[in-house]
Amino acid sequence: MNDELRQRIAGIDPARDVTIDPINGDRARTLLENIMSDTLTPNSLDADSTTPPVRHRHRRRWWSALAGGAAVAAAAVGIVAVNGGGGTAPVAAPPVVLAVPAPDAMAMCMAIDATILGDVDLAFGGTVTEVGDGTVTLEVDRWYEGGGDATTVQLTTPPNFTAALDGVDFVAGGRFLVTATGGQVNSCGMSGAATPELEQLFEQAFA
Repeated sequence: MNDELRQRIAGIDPARDVTIDPINGDRARTLLENIMSDTLTPNSLDADSTTPPVRHRHRRRWWSALAGGAAVAAAAVGIVAVNGGGGTAPVAAPPVVLAVPAPDAMAMCMAIDATILGDVDLAFGGTVTEVGDGTVTLEVDRWYEGGGDATTVQLTTPPNFTAALDGVDFVAGGRFLVTATGGQVNSCGMSGAATPELEQLFEQAFA
């Protein structure tokens, strides 16, 4: 670059009259010291800055709290599912056990009425669900007398039991009306298949 070109460029320089401090001058050193000692904080950012504030920490705390709450809820649901909704599950009442006496060919039966039928310890209506070797199981649908909360009655039968004379022939699937006194099933018409006549007599006796 020759002197003439340098003079022309200097003539059109808009900053030709501005004083430029040297890089190693006092003002430059003071400005550098101020920059190095200043702490940059979020409040010192330009209000027009488009850089959003850092929010990772707050978002992490919010997500951790949400995840922790979900874990507690899931654990509570699991506990409820295992315990059946809390509380103790109801325990079924034990079955009532009665004995069926062996038929007595010498026994004499008398006509029964509501007064005689009503003078018993237990009376119920139920369906035979099982006839086994020495046992008969009935599912109770109604207690006329006694019984409490029991839903099942188990009858024990004598060896080689067969209904004879005034005995009751318990058949699987049949519905029966049964009375008992002293732990033994009553016969002589006081127990039997649930006929309309026996149903009516039970209604009168245990009204």
